[in-house]
Formats: sequence, C-alpha cells, structure tokens
Amino acid sequence: MGRIENIKKLAFFEDKPGLAEQILMLEKKTQLFLPNEFEIRQTVGYEIGDKEVILGRLESFYFLALKGVEEDNYRSQAFASEADAKAFFVHLPEMENELVAFWLNEVELVR
Repeated sequence: MGRIENIKKLAFFEDKPGLAEQILMLEKKTQLFLPNEFEIRQTVGYEIGDKEVILGRLESFYFLALKGVEEDNYRSQAFASEADAKAFFVHLPEMENELVAFWLNEVELVR
C-alpha cells in the first residue's frame, strides 16, 4: 500500500472523507508534504445552530469541518497555510467583527 492510500485510511479521516483528498491536492500544489507521522491539533466541536464546527491543523495545513446533527460525516475545507485559513474568515460576507475575531483567535490556538 502506498503513501496516498495510507493517508486516506487513517482513522482521523474516517468521518472527514473529503479532507484527505483536499490535503493531498494541496500537497501537490504547495510541494509541502505531510510527514509519515504528523501532529493533529483541533478545537473542540462548537455547536452553531444545528451544526458542529471543528477547526484544526495537520502540520502546515489547516482545515474547517462542518457536520449537521443528523449527518455522519463532516464536510470540510482545507487551507494551505495559516494565512489562507485566516483569509477565509476575514472574507466571509456579513460576518460580525466579533465572530471574525473569535475564529482568527481559534486559528492561532491550533497553530
């Protein structure tokens, strides 16, 4: 079994099926690769309305995962860097400044 298959089969990605693919695509784009053993840091799951939201980091890659109460899997968005993750929150339309500041702080906490 090759490296790509090993990454996709990690228990961490079981409930985040799209995240492994996104990380692998970012690896090709950035030429930064996950090492054989890597650190995973993430926030606790925040409940926002009927959704659970997790923000995290896999080495230099960041991710945002969102799951509805009735869903089994998270929908996710991977970011190539801390700056890209922060830019995502800054550019969300109609987000209150206090909420943007909260998420920017969360990005700092998983650094």
